[in-house]
Amino acid sequence: MFRLSFIRLTLLILIVASSFYLLIIINQNSKIIKLTTKTKEIELSKPSIQKQKEISNTANPCENIQYIINNNNNNNNNNNKNYGFKDDSSLLNYFLTYKNYYDIEDYKNKIYINQTKYRLLKYSVPKLTKRFSTFTPTIQETDNNIKKLIVSENVTDEYKLIYNKEYHKLVLKKLRANMVEEFFDDYWRDFHKSKYSLDHGIVPFQPPTLKLPLNITKPLLTTPILYMHIPKCAGHTSYVLFENYFRGKGVIQLWTHPNPDVYYDVSKASNVILGHYQYGIHKVLPDQYKKTYSYMTMLRDPVDRVISHYYYHRNNAYDPEYLLAKTSTFSEWLDRSPRGNNEMTRFLSGLTKDEEFKPTDETFHMALYHLRSMKFVGITERFKETIALLKFYVGIENHRIREKQNAAKIKHPEVPHHIIEAIKKRNNYDILLYEEALKMFERQIDIVGRDNFNDQLNKIL
Repeated sequence: MFRLSFIRLTLLILIVASSFYLLIIINQNSKIIKLTTKTKEIELSKPSIQKQKEISNTANPCENIQYIINNNNNNNNNNNKNYGFKDDSSLLNYFLTYKNYYDIEDYKNKIYINQTKYRLLKYSVPKLTKRFSTFTPTIQETDNNIKKLIVSENVTDEYKLIYNKEYHKLVLKKLRANMVEEFFDDYWRDFHKSKYSLDHGIVPFQPPTLKLPLNITKPLLTTPILYMHIPKCAGHTSYVLFENYFRGKGVIQLWTHPNPDVYYDVSKASNVILGHYQYGIHKVLPDQYKKTYSYMTMLRDPVDRVISHYYYHRNNAYDPEYLLAKTSTFSEWLDRSPRGNNEMTRFLSGLTKDEEFKPTDETFHMALYHLRSMKFVGITERFKETIALLKFYVGIENHRIREKQNAAKIKHPEVPHHIIEAIKKRNNYDILLYEEALKMFERQIDIVGRDNFNDQLNKIL
């Protein structure tokens, strides 16, 4: 009798334990299914160790990740070729954005900047420790100020303030507050993404890649193209190219960040919006362009850019900053003008000299994040190569291009060594961004294929 009861108790314990274990398995599978749904049902399978070795030995640094997608016309019937993305365009736009790949491709292991001129090890990437935006005024504070302005101006709504200069200032402040807040949210979400997956027993998502070179029978970028013209980085020449290519249709040039009274003109620029505006102009696009826009910019050797900017101001009496440059030595100008202090960082971050005369570590991280989000970046010192690449990314094909079309090159005296070193010290963030842009530039060449690129380059006189 005792033996029979013991056997029954043992069987009962085994049944309960099995049921509990089954519930754990079901719960774990449920978590994986939920993640799969959130990532649009992208396949999450780890390759074997042998497969990882095969991929890591590939000659192309762009292909040094887990997934290889054959992007030729013979695979149109492959149901998995988009890896859960809505369509080919969505997958392509994801792949062209370097922020999804900078930490898993081999470009990060190479230095492309002139190491004779810049000892890159001196310029370490600062660590971002701040978790939340401290930008002031906040979005809520700006909204309250807009409401007060509506009351004081005795109007019924914001639209009636479209030509009000105070309203313009408040709108830009709100836009920048929103952009800074969005950056911190996105940055820390991406930062903790892998940790969250591992903590919850889920295989981390690995970005898919395309087999290179891509199909280049049509331009890779979708419009409108948002071309951020950083001062003294060959933006005028680029504008001439875009204006001629699109024959003036759907093209607009801006000299500052647009105010609400020009939003309508911006909405009509279906092809290119080029100008001296900071990152963030996508926030004012009409809804039909918010999913198709492509950011683009041109970066320049930081020391050369600062030298060019200083002498440009000194030699243009109609320039707003002419007087400061004309009455200052180069050293004094570096101390007094924000244009000589990480200007490329400031533009890419989305902030202006009014918010920060000298960019901070947080500003640099915003600029780096935004740069990596761009689908194309040109290099001023490699202008002809940039033009060759634009054939594949935009469709522009110009076989007769001059290095610069804006004005005759300004001759200036040789800059002393101590001034050059002072420029480097004040532009440490720009130096790091320039190196990152060079990595992106090499990746862009690999995406279209080096043979295709060289053939196009040889056509340019």
